[in-house]
Amino acid sequence: MATIETIQRIIISRYRQFEYFDLNLADPSSKETLRDICLIGQNGIGKSTILEQLRRALDSGFYSGERENAPDSLVLTKLVIDGEPLWQARVAHESFPVHWFTPEIESAEEWKKLKDDRPDLDTFAAVFENYKAEEPSELDASSLHVDPVDPLSVSTPGIELQGFLSQLQFDIDCGLEEYYFLPENRDRTIAEMEATYRKENPLPLPLFDDPWNDILGDLSLRFIPEEEEARFQSLVTGEDVPANSLSPALQRLLIQVADLVLWSKENSGSGILILDNPEEGLHPTTVLRAMKTYRSIIQGNPIQTFTATNSPLVATLYEASQRIRLSLDSGNRLTAETGIAPRGSNPNQIFSKDFNLPPLNGPKPPAPKSTRKRGSTTDQDDRDELEDLIDELMSY
Repeated sequence: MATIETIQRIIISRYRQFEYFDLNLADPSSKETLRDICLIGQNGIGKSTILEQLRRALDSGFYSGERENAPDSLVLTKLVIDGEPLWQARVAHESFPVHWFTPEIESAEEWKKLKDDRPDLDTFAAVFENYKAEEPSELDASSLHVDPVDPLSVSTPGIELQGFLSQLQFDIDCGLEEYYFLPENRDRTIAEMEATYRKENPLPLPLFDDPWNDILGDLSLRFIPEEEEARFQSLVTGEDVPANSLSPALQRLLIQVADLVLWSKENSGSGILILDNPEEGLHPTTVLRAMKTYRSIIQGNPIQTFTATNSPLVATLYEASQRIRLSLDSGNRLTAETGIAPRGSNPNQIFSKDFNLPPLNGPKPPAPKSTRKRGSTTDQDDRDELEDLIDELMSY
C-alpha cells in the first residue's frame, strides 16, 4: 500500500480568487519540507480554500458540499509517497480524473510557462505526456481534518457531544453484529461472544481522560470516564454536569480532541493533520490550552500539520519560517510570504509585523517624567501573564 507522507507544494490555477497561486512548503533556509505550517490572512483571502484543496488531494472520496463547477481549473499537488515525490494533477472541484507525473516535470520548458499560460487539466496532461507516472497502487492518505464549522459535522447546538458519544457506542455495536458471524464463534453462545467482544472492545473513554481534563481543568470541570458512560462534574459544586449543557464550542473542541486521540492511536506512522480556525468560538486561554493538547497528542509522530488561523495567539506558536502570510498584490493576485515576527513573540509584534495591524492598546502617550520608571509599562503584568501561557506551549 502506497502511503502519502508529506505535501511539498501546491499550485492552484483559475479557481475562485486563485488566478495562479504557487505555494512551496519548504523552509526558506534549510529547503527541507515544513512539518508545521500556519496560514494567516484576511477573511476570504483563501486559507480555507487551500486546506480544502489539500484535503481533496489526499482523499479521493472527499466531498466539500460545494455545488460549483470549475472545468477550466487546475490543481497541482506535489506529494511524497513512500519516500518518492510525485505530482498529482486534477480539477479543483473534483477528485477525479487525476493524472500523475514524475518530479522531472519541473525541468520542462513548458513548466516555466504555467503562470502565463494557465492550461486546463486536459491540456496540461497532453503537454506533459512524456512525464506521466503510474498511479500509486492502493494509495493511503492518513489524514484528519479538524474544522469547528465543517458543514458535514453535527451542527445542532447542544447535541454535538452526546451525538459523538452515541456514535462511538453505535460503532462498537455494529462491530458486535459482525463478530457474531466469525467462523471461530460458530460453537459459542451469544452470551459468551458478547462478553468476550465487550471485554476486547470497550468504549475508548479512558483514552480521553487526560486530554479532556487538560482542557476542562481551566473551566473548573472534570471528566470522569466510566465503563458505559461519560460523566462531567463541576469542581466547584461536585455535582454532575450534563454533556449537553456545555457550550457548543466546548463540545466541538472535546470532539476534535477525541477524534485526534483516536486517529493518532490508529495511525502511529506518518499522517497529515489539518486544523481550520482552531480558535473558533473559544476564549484565548482555552485556545492556547487546546493547541498544547493537540501537540501533546501527536508528539513523537511524523505528522505534517496545516493550520489556518485568524488568531495572533495561535500564529505566535509557530516559527516565522512556518508562518505563511497570504495577501493580495497591487494587481489583486494572491501572494504568499513567510512570517516576520519570531516564534513566541508578544502578540503586539505579531499584530504589527505579520498581520499589519496597530498594537492592541494603540499608541501610548509618554508618562510624566515624575512617574516614569525605567523598564516599567502600564500593561506589563498583562503581557507577562500572556507570555507565560505562550511559553508553556513552547516545550511542545
